[in-house]
Amino acid sequence: MNLLFCYLRSDSAHAERDTLFWEIYMKDEAKNESNRILTDFLILTK
Repeated sequence: MNLLFCYLRSDSAHAERDTLFWEIYMKDEAKNESNRILTDFLILTK
């Protein structure tokens, strides 16, 4: 992922620090979802 998309907004309550993570799963053709995994936290600081 391009880190240019991971930035803090100046008009947010989280202007100095925020946390980002992803929840990942796969879906088959029948729309059944696999087990979900969570990534480690990515802490964004200004």
